[in-house]
Amino acid sequence: MIKYIKNSNPRKTYPCPFDKRCRCLNRKDLLEVTCRYVLDKIPIFPSNVCSLDLRYNTITTVQNRSLENMSHLITLDLSDNILDKLEPEAFLGLKNLQQLMLKSNNLHYNSTSFPSKIFEPLSSLVYLDIGSNNLYNTDNHFKFPDDVISELTSLESISLDIISSGRKSVPFGRRFSELTSLRKIKTAFCSLATLSFNTFADLPYLDSIDLKGCLVKSYGLCVMCGKKLKLLSLASVELSYTDFLSFIADFGALSVDDLVMTDILPTTIELPGMFFDSLYNTGIQKLLLNKNRFIKAIPDTFYTFGKFPTTLKILDFSENHLKEIRYKMTNLSRLDLQNNNLGKFLATNTYMGSNTTTLKEINLSFNYIHMLNFSIFHGHTMLEKINLSNNALLDITFDASSLKALMSLDLSSNKISMFKKNIIALLTTLIKTNNLTIDLSLNVLQCTCNSEYFIKWIADNSRNFLYSKTYKCKFDNGSVIVLEQIDKIALLLQRECTSHTALIICISVAISTACIFLVFGLVYRYRWRIRYMYYMTKSRFTQNMPLNTGIDHTYNAFISYADTDTDFVINEWIPQIENNSNQKLCIHQRDFVPGEEINHNITRSIHESKKTICIITKDFLDSHFCMFEFNMARMESIYSRNGQSVLFLVFYEQILPKELPLIVLEHVQQQSYIEYPHDEQGNVVFWEKIRQVIG
Repeated sequence: MIKYIKNSNPRKTYPCPFDKRCRCLNRKDLLEVTCRYVLDKIPIFPSNVCSLDLRYNTITTVQNRSLENMSHLITLDLSDNILDKLEPEAFLGLKNLQQLMLKSNNLHYNSTSFPSKIFEPLSSLVYLDIGSNNLYNTDNHFKFPDDVISELTSLESISLDIISSGRKSVPFGRRFSELTSLRKIKTAFCSLATLSFNTFADLPYLDSIDLKGCLVKSYGLCVMCGKKLKLLSLASVELSYTDFLSFIADFGALSVDDLVMTDILPTTIELPGMFFDSLYNTGIQKLLLNKNRFIKAIPDTFYTFGKFPTTLKILDFSENHLKEIRYKMTNLSRLDLQNNNLGKFLATNTYMGSNTTTLKEINLSFNYIHMLNFSIFHGHTMLEKINLSNNALLDITFDASSLKALMSLDLSSNKISMFKKNIIALLTTLIKTNNLTIDLSLNVLQCTCNSEYFIKWIADNSRNFLYSKTYKCKFDNGSVIVLEQIDKIALLLQRECTSHTALIICISVAISTACIFLVFGLVYRYRWRIRYMYYMTKSRFTQNMPLNTGIDHTYNAFISYADTDTDFVINEWIPQIENNSNQKLCIHQRDFVPGEEINHNITRSIHESKKTICIITKDFLDSHFCMFEFNMARMESIYSRNGQSVLFLVFYEQILPKELPLIVLEHVQQQSYIEYPHDEQGNVVFWEKIRQVIG
């Protein structure tokens, strides 16, 4: 199939010598052309091509004048071919070319591949990539021919290979110093016996050095002394611990904006305590310490938190083995701590040693975090983004009240089932003021009546929950569903919980009422037992008079009577029993202990008397205290005398059975009693029987 490249002139077309994998884009009156995997040599292109991408072909040579007509060409990419030769006039006519990529070919750093004056036509070239061309070169030392490179007077950035096996040899020729515009250098394939002060001696104008992946056998003293750099990258440059310390020592004489120290240490160590102290005066703004094996990052002066660079804005500590970190990072804007082991430390500590911070973004994902210290984000009034994903959080345990600027909270891939209501109130305020977005994906939420308010909250604010249609929810029966229609699930849950709530309330009220009636019934049924136990217990602990717990009793009988029968007791009972029979009676008017509670006196007296004699009259039955004495005597029989009856009734008046209280009638039917005869002959028999009862 033949395709055509069209420009802005509709009258003129150009046959495209490529198949369908070629792509041509209009750019005003210029063309951007991409053609890959089809060419073995460079064809003729239209003169109005400004960008030409010929990567991944099988071109071996750039022939003389093959691009001569392309005066508008700005970018030429010949990477990933099999180039082994550039003819002397290969780039003739490319006076406006600014970017030339020749990486990953078979070019050698010699006059065969790069003949003299090959770059002379490229007066506008600012970027040159000739890296990864010596991967199969067996030379132990080589450098790019400096007489060729010196022709690129406008060159600002270069990427190339460096091999230097001698400790005193340098990888750049002296004519590199003529490149007064050269500011950036990046190494592709790189192997240096020694990285020393002389390594970049012939590149005095550099402000960006990228040695990523360079094999450095040793690091000399003061390599970077006096340099003022925007970027210094030693990513994947493995250093011994001694060389690492030498590098740190260079900080005192270095000015650098961005410092990349990714994957530079093969051993597990603690970050030296003076590390950030050494960087204090460098003016550093961005520092990458990721993919190392630091286990601890604490300053030597822990309680004052050492000197932390006030200019540092971005700090990347990700993918280390950190178990502890704490600095006074007052002016930091972004902190990346993902892929560490800070869970145990952050449960009771904070990473921030200052009361206030300008931090805007914090990444704590993949840190085995089960809970966070309540005050971990105190002072973070400018924090906008928190990433706590891929941990083991069950809930938000930190204080979110100071997070006034929070706009993004990532809690995905945790163990969160619901939030407490106070947390929801704080987050709702942030949703309204900051349009806060929350990610709860890959958690299993709870769909029960206890969490009904939580699901409804998510449904009401679904626009602020990222990937909410993928959220999973678990019901009481163990089933799990995806909340694709969270509004309907929330409504259904609300209805079910409302009916359940009403049912639970009714059942609870019924059970409570039944319990109350049961308790009152038991209390009423055993009221006399309870009162007896109470007064007996109280008697045991009273200090006025110790309770007689021996076998002998203080009194032969306790006489219980109504006040209207006082004369009968004093004139008859005391003379007949105490005076004539030498037996001792307990008479409440005479023997109760003054100042003690009357119920206490009654219970004590009954307990310390061998018998209790109740003189039954209508006034007795109407008296509260008389009936109290009657019931206490009954309880005494049951609980203190092993069932032996101590209660004896004397009917002083004629009373019909129907006039007796049920409890008295029951006793009369079960136990013997005696009636007072009220005649002289009967009285003799009466008193004799009384003496037998209480003797």
